[in-house]
Amino acid sequence: MLTISMYCSLALLLLFHFKCVNSDRRFYVDYEKSKFIKDSNAFRYVSGSMHYFRVPRPYCRDRIRKMKSAGLSAISL
Repeated sequence: MLTISMYCSLALLLLFHFKCVNSDRRFYVDYEKSKFIKDSNAFRYVSGSMHYFRVPRPYCRDRIRKMKSAGLSAISL
């Protein structure tokens, strides 16, 4: 039996899915040129990682902002 919160979660998930499917944004890999393509532009994927359990909670947002300003496009937690 589904609860109200499960129905709400399912509705949000479906809404997000249809919004993403119907949008004109696109991401794929061009294997011939060895590049990521995002919205018809070359995309450089730069990732870093942060051990959230080693960073005191008041500093987490600051560390993520610093990683973003350093040029990271993805963060692994």
